[in-house]
Amino acid sequence: MFPSRTMRLFFMTALALGLMGCAMGAPTAALRDRDVPIASQVDVTVTDMIGGWTVRGFFPANVGGAEMPARSFRIEEGADVNQFELSFGAGRDTPSQTFVQVGPGRFERVTGGDPMTQAWWVLWADVDRRTMAIGAPNGAVGLILDRAATGGMDRVAAARDIMDWMGYSVGEMEIR
Repeated sequence: MFPSRTMRLFFMTALALGLMGCAMGAPTAALRDRDVPIASQVDVTVTDMIGGWTVRGFFPANVGGAEMPARSFRIEEGADVNQFELSFGAGRDTPSQTFVQVGPGRFERVTGGDPMTQAWWVLWADVDRRTMAIGAPNGAVGLILDRAATGGMDRVAAARDIMDWMGYSVGEMEIR
């Protein structure tokens, strides 16, 4: 029923990014109220996603109540201008995953994995692209990403507030 250990590790980490994407299957608990409108930030492009990220907020219920196995990852340019590659760097046994931009602030994973976690929408990003709230209309993804492992709690709080406004059950979110 569950994907291989490698894919589970990738998806749990990606959910913690998510971007997101988890291999634990469908969320064990609803992350958001699907009746609440959700939107993506229209000025976010692939270029804004490139670089190192740290997971600063995630939903433990979405990873089976477990701690996220990886806190950080890199996003590199893809083969096409509208793509990016998410990878976990040296020492990780997970393959990189390819995402393609499908709309303003909206990305879709195109290299396998759980169909529930294919969509990654940037719900909010600060003007300098240091912090992002990542989500999806189906509520399968819910992450707060930041360029730094510490500091910037005002931005992390803003991302959390946006997720709350878009129907996420942020009381269940673990903030780092």
